[in-house]
Amino acid sequence: MKKVLIVEDSYAYYSRYISDLEDLEGTVRMLLARGLTDAWRLFSENTDVDAIVMDACVHSQEPDTMPLVKRIREAGYSGHIIANSNSSRNNKVLLEVGCNIEFRGDKIEMVDQLLKLIDVVKPTRGRP
Repeated sequence: MKKVLIVEDSYAYYSRYISDLEDLEGTVRMLLARGLTDAWRLFSENTDVDAIVMDACVHSQEPDTMPLVKRIREAGYSGHIIANSNSSRNNKVLLEVGCNIEFRGDKIEMVDQLLKLIDVVKPTRGRP
């Protein structure tokens, strides 16, 4: 089973991510952190995550997740950390501190790119 940590404080986005991933139960385990403290705790308990999706601004209007990205890298995580902001300027800041992939596009569409990155095929829905 693949495991991903998603750091996102916006209900509109994380509820969509949950909905998009629910069909993959048993294939992808989503760890959702809605704050910086939760994100570090979840990462510390799950250092074997296949990817981390990082919003730039968690409970702030300005980027505030840079120290978390640095801390995760300093802890030895060498996997994918995806900069996932609607602002390319904020994504650039995250790339400078340790994110290695920038998601480009509407954040709501992030799941499809994430699944490609971790080699998971989303099942097609059968016809009635």
